[in-house]
Amino acid sequence: MAFVGAGRHREGVPVTDYDTDYADDTYMGPRAEHTVITSADGQIAAAIAVAPVAGKKDVADLRKMSVAPQFEHNGLGTALTKLAIEQARLLGYRSMQLETSFQGMETARGIYEKAGFKRCGPDIGQPVHSPTSVFYCMDL
Repeated sequence: MAFVGAGRHREGVPVTDYDTDYADDTYMGPRAEHTVITSADGQIAAAIAVAPVAGKKDVADLRKMSVAPQFEHNGLGTALTKLAIEQARLLGYRSMQLETSFQGMETARGIYEKAGFKRCGPDIGQPVHSPTSVFYCMDL
């Protein structure tokens, strides 16, 4: 696997929406990071991002942790989460937050909890994307 740090959006990212479609706007600014892992044959294996939270200069948002199905259960999600936490520290953030789904995201929630995230309330400064959202926070 090759790590591509601060990369630009590529076709084939497992999850796509405004943030990934316009990654330059979302993740290429100051205090932001977007990491993509590719396999030896160039397939997108996994991605994760750290972005600032509007109006909260010391808070990073962990976004878009995604592992393509054929690359799941190989430790990529854990490695990416650890990398994102370290990047947030290096970028000067004092805390980190994330939003994920309660349904169907058991593995991701386990990764976040093992990394030190704790459940927190929905008032994390970002729009709520789903009524089934679960929120996590951690001090860095």
